[in-house]
Amino acid sequence: MVMTVIKETKPKAKVVEVKPKFSARVTKPKGTAVVSKGAEIEKPKTEKTAQRQDKKPREEKPARDIAGKPRPQKAKPEEKTGMEKPGRQLDPWKVLLHPHMAEKSMTMVEAQNKLVFMVRRRAGKDEVAEAVEIAFNVKVTGVNTVVTSKGSKKAYIKLAPQYSAGEIASRLGMI
Repeated sequence: MVMTVIKETKPKAKVVEVKPKFSARVTKPKGTAVVSKGAEIEKPKTEKTAQRQDKKPREEKPARDIAGKPRPQKAKPEEKTGMEKPGRQLDPWKVLLHPHMAEKSMTMVEAQNKLVFMVRRRAGKDEVAEAVEIAFNVKVTGVNTVVTSKGSKKAYIKLAPQYSAGEIASRLGMI
């Protein structure tokens, strides 16, 4: 008797894609992503923003106090620089407090034709330049200012080449 063997083949496995429970990439719901265009940032238009564009622009209302009356605008206090009235000349010693007499300042007088002064904290470079020009009858070509760690302001004043910082320093008693 001849036996016949029938080979049973296993059915091929099906390829099934299984989605993981947690994704590495988190996606935002549609319409909430922020799209940047250069310096401006725009949100994509949704139904709400489309409705808002149909309405009138909002008006700003003046600030009101508790009783409902409009608040008066506060006037900003003006700085006292010595130049309050037009035509009045700047008082240089309201801006320039005193010369800075350190070794570094003395070398700047001799080598770079610069004067170093401690000045008012609120004084600007143009005010400092004008004060030096009025006080010493010289021409200023540049001013650099530094606020020190102690909170005072120091000004490095560069004079025009035809004027001598050493001469002014000797008049002030620095040298």
